[in-house]
Amino acid sequence: MATVYRLFERPLLLLLRLVLGPAFLTILSGLATMGISAGVAPQAWALLAISVCAAIWVAKQLSGAIQSGGLSVEGFHREWAAPTYHLVKFLLFLFGLVVAFPYLPGGESPALKGAPIFIGVLVTRIRTIKNVEVILPNSSVLGGHILNYSAHTQAPGLILHSTITIGYNIPWPTVHELLIQSALRTSSIPPEPRPFVLQTSLNDSHISYQINAYTAEVSRMAELHKNIQDEFSSAGVEIMSPMYLAVRDGNSVTTPANIV
Repeated sequence: MATVYRLFERPLLLLLRLVLGPAFLTILSGLATMGISAGVAPQAWALLAISVCAAIWVAKQLSGAIQSGGLSVEGFHREWAAPTYHLVKFLLFLFGLVVAFPYLPGGESPALKGAPIFIGVLVTRIRTIKNVEVILPNSSVLGGHILNYSAHTQAPGLILHSTITIGYNIPWPTVHELLIQSALRTSSIPPEPRPFVLQTSLNDSHISYQINAYTAEVSRMAELHKNIQDEFSSAGVEIMSPMYLAVRDGNSVTTPANIV
């Protein structure tokens, strides 16, 4: 066994450096030194290190394949691959520590047996367009819903959309044309596929119009809003929702006469 260990000692160290990095390699070297001083054979540490490293390498390859699209798992989104890999890697390190802990010097100490181990929660860091770093626990990322504005920006593209309300006194074809022209004036919004307008609701005193436009850049919403204001101002159409107040005679009701 000792001969086999010496044979694979150099490849093992190289594998540790590639997978774990210099920092973790230093930690594992220290653990191995303590283990040897505690009477644990180097072969046992080699077997533990190889097992943990091999499991981490497999998890890393699976994560990379899912992120690149080479591997598809039904019900598992690409965005989950990286945080899941980090979580699995952390659990594997923890497993190795739990296995090795009883054999370390002082591992049988009552003080160490009674000392709780606090594990930091793995997190995902996101930088917003305002340069604010948002730190989210991975449990929240995996347990909640994710809005990905960049996954499908190339084909056919993300649909930018914005809603305005205009009174019934303005013909709807006029509003449609002004909104479409506003979208076509916006950078990175192509003429094809052509922007389109949806009338999402017919309210009491105004109509809700939603402009939809394909784009490969998700940061054009502010420019789209400016162009909408400019187009409507040039056409003399106010972007407003009129409100009407009626003074009623308290002696009359709105209920149909045949029901009263």
